[in-house]
Amino acid sequence: MNQNMTEKRRMLMDISVLDFTTTDLREYLDTHPFDTDAISYFHRYNKMLHQVTKEYTAKFGPLRQDMPGNCMDEWKWATSPMPWEGGAC
Repeated sequence: MNQNMTEKRRMLMDISVLDFTTTDLREYLDTHPFDTDAISYFHRYNKMLHQVTKEYTAKFGPLRQDMPGNCMDEWKWATSPMPWEGGAC
């Protein structure tokens, strides 16, 4: 496996873990809205999620159609390889 594919897989795993973590924290905060530690964790992991997603988008293109990276001069979602072509997976 080439280094670029290894990096792509690592970044996708990081995004997956951070997305799960922030979703879980959001659900917890729905029932514990005054837990300042959980709020702090949410902000920390959400910031990390946005950073790694931004890096991934810059290197490999957007993960979804509505994400930044689909700039106005080119619809990058359509020009990136589809999942069955080895893209975004």
